Amino acid sequence: MDINSWKGFKFFYFIGGIAIIMAFILLLYVLVLLFYPFKTVEYKNQPFPIIGKEFRPGQVVPFTVNYCRYRTGYYYTIAGMSDGIVETLGTRSVISVPGCHIMESHSWKIPLNTPPGDYSLVFVSEFHIDTIRVIDIASKTQMFIVK
Repeated sequence: MDINSWKGFKFFYFIGGIAIIMAFILLLYVLVLLFYPFKTVEYKNQPFPIIGKEFRPGQVVPFTVNYCRYRTGYYYTIAGMSDGIVETLGTRSVISVPGCHIMESHSWKIPLNTPPGDYSLVFVSEFHIDTIRVIDIASKTQMFIVK
C-alpha cells in the first residue's frame, strides 16, 4: 500500500467521524423531545364549575374554565359525558394562544337520547408538541343532573 491510497482512508475516517457525531446529536435531540417535561396548560379550577345544576337533553352545559397556556400550537379536545360509562360527545381542534384566561364554555350539548341521571363532562386534551410527542391532559366538570 502506498502513501497516496492512505489519504483516501483518512477522508473516509473523517466522514465517518462526522456521521457518528451527527447521529449522536440527533439521538440527543430525539431524547429531549420524548422525555423533556414540556409545560402545556395548567387548569386552576378543577373540576370545572357548572353554571346551573339541572339540564334537559338537547341543552348546552355551560361551565367556567380558569387556565394558563404556555405554548402556541394546535390541540385537540375529546369530550364525553360520564355517569360511570363515558359517552363521546365529539372532538374540537383549536389553536392555543399563550396566557392566562377565564372562559365560559358553551360548547357541549347533552345528546337527546341521554337518560336521566347524574353526569359530568370529561375532557382529554391532546397537545401536539412536535411530530413525535403528544401530551394528553385529562379534566372534568362538576356533577350535574339531567332530567
